Amino acid sequence: MAQRLHTNEILDRLISLIDTTLSPAQPAGLGLKTIAKGDTAFYAGKDGLTVDLPAVFIKPFPTTELSFAAIGKEYQAIYRHRLVYVRNFSTTEKVVEEQIKDTQRIVELLIDHLTLNELALSNAQLIHSLPTSIEWQPEEDQFVSSLNLWMLATAITFDVTVRTRR
Repeated sequence: MAQRLHTNEILDRLISLIDTTLSPAQPAGLGLKTIAKGDTAFYAGKDGLTVDLPAVFIKPFPTTELSFAAIGKEYQAIYRHRLVYVRNFSTTEKVVEEQIKDTQRIVELLIDHLTLNELALSNAQLIHSLPTSIEWQPEEDQFVSSLNLWMLATAITFDVTVRTRR
């Protein structure tokens, strides 16, 4: 039976794209120490999270939307992802300006690579991908600031639409 769902492949490509463009090794990078499948809530305390910052955590939304197309011979899946950017800040910097600049760099990267670098999926075709929202004060921001007053988070929703043959 042919593969029809591609959650891990899409997550792996997102991680690779961000890593090759925004990691510390890249001159234009954000100095990211961590780019991983996961969530800030996986950290029990501030010490573990603090040493891994700045970071981008990526996870799928709780649901993937599926619908049939072409009289039942194909179906479409919309994979919705949550990318959470977390970093430390100091009182001597322009916190809001830096937060906006960093988050926009991630969103611009996603917009510049809407085909996810020509992502090839078995038995499927990437129709489109698109950042659909930015949360400047997401729930993760409250979580990380409860661990350490000098951390902040933003979240980006990113949709990937794929068409798969039955």
